[in-house]
Amino acid sequence: MAMTKKTRRVLLVGAALLLVGGNLWWFTRPPEPRLPDFELGAIPLQAQFPAGELAHLPVFDRGKGKWLVEGRPVASLAALRRHVTGADMGGTDGNYLLARVPESGSADQVRAMLLSLSEQGECIVALTDGSAKPDSNGRMAAPLHRIVTVRDDSGEMHRCNAIQSSAAPSSASR
Repeated sequence: MAMTKKTRRVLLVGAALLLVGGNLWWFTRPPEPRLPDFELGAIPLQAQFPAGELAHLPVFDRGKGKWLVEGRPVASLAALRRHVTGADMGGTDGNYLLARVPESGSADQVRAMLLSLSEQGECIVALTDGSAKPDSNGRMAAPLHRIVTVRDDSGEMHRCNAIQSSAAPSSASR
């Protein structure tokens, strides 16, 4: 059976309308929701530390890809962990890392810092940028957070898996 001109025209017009409709949908659809670069969980505790200690806290140098304390590379962040005594930290061993966010820290620098922490198994952190004022006793406070996930440079999400070990006692309060 041969196809008539009328049938061919109807099929071609239908195909053209289908293509136009597909293009309209493709270019006018809502954008995919952007997932966050990192996810932090709140822990209802604060790390307490003397204001004079701020300059001695580890800070991430993204350019070097290393953690520095007083300008010198740190071999292991595990040695710098602090311990919360008598607090429920959701099944962790009570150890956390107190770190300083660079003063010129952009969101991408913070993401890179959190990714570095996550890769080293440092999932419980207290972060400070030093902008908070010390209390009347000369002490500063930084909230504790659990690093849940962090996006790497290629866009892949990584879950933070804590490494359990002991650390020197320090202080944190509710």
